[in-house]
Amino acid sequence: MSAGRGSKLIFGRVPHGNRGFSLIEVLLALALFTLAITVLTQAFVNTLHSLDLTRQETDLNPVLRFVRSQIIQEPDRAELERGGSINTLAFGDAYWQCRIEETATMDLFRVWLQIEVTDPRTAESHEFEDTLHLLRPTWSDPLDRSRTKAEAQDRLLERREGVYIQ
Repeated sequence: MSAGRGSKLIFGRVPHGNRGFSLIEVLLALALFTLAITVLTQAFVNTLHSLDLTRQETDLNPVLRFVRSQIIQEPDRAELERGGSINTLAFGDAYWQCRIEETATMDLFRVWLQIEVTDPRTAESHEFEDTLHLLRPTWSDPLDRSRTKAEAQDRLLERREGVYIQ
C-alpha cells in the first residue's frame, strides 16, 4: 500500500488521473443509446401509422353515415335486398348489399349491411359491415302479424287469469 500520500486505492489499483472511459463503458453506452433510438423510432412510426388510419376513417365516416341514411330511408324491402349503389360527392359510387332477417319482436328486422367505397386519392377499396335493427311494420306479412298479435293477447289474458286465481 505504498501508493503515495494523497492517492487512494480503488479496487486494488492506483488511479492515474483523468484518463477517460474504458472501451467497455463506451460500448455499453453506445448499445444503450442505439436501443433507446430504436424503440423511440418504432414508437414514432407506429404513431404516424395510427394517425394515418384515423385520418382515413375520419374522412370516410360522413360518407358512411350518408350511405346508411339513404339505405334506411328506402321503404321497399325487395329493393333493399337487391342492393345497389349510391353516388357520394367525395368518394364517387358506394356499392352496398343488404341481408334482412326477421327478429322475434313483431315488425323489428335485423339488417346486415355491407358497403364498399373506393378512395379516389389512393384508389384503395374499403369495405364496411354494419348491423342495423329497423322497425318496419310494412315489411311484415299481414297474416303473420295478426297471428302474432293474437298469440300475444292470449298470453296476456292467461297471465291475468293466473294472477286473479292465485
